[in-house]
Amino acid sequence: MILHERGQRLVVVIDEAHFLKADALHILRTLSNLETEHEKLVTVLAV
Repeated sequence: MILHERGQRLVVVIDEAHFLKADALHILRTLSNLETEHEKLVTVLAV
């Protein structure tokens, strides 16, 4: 990932996450599982 190569991290902020349906939450969980051998690549904040 280009951000990772630059030492940056992707942060996804979901406002009003309580309105998300189960399939959307599953996609967010899958996205949050992206990682290298040593660290996570994506941070998901559900507010």
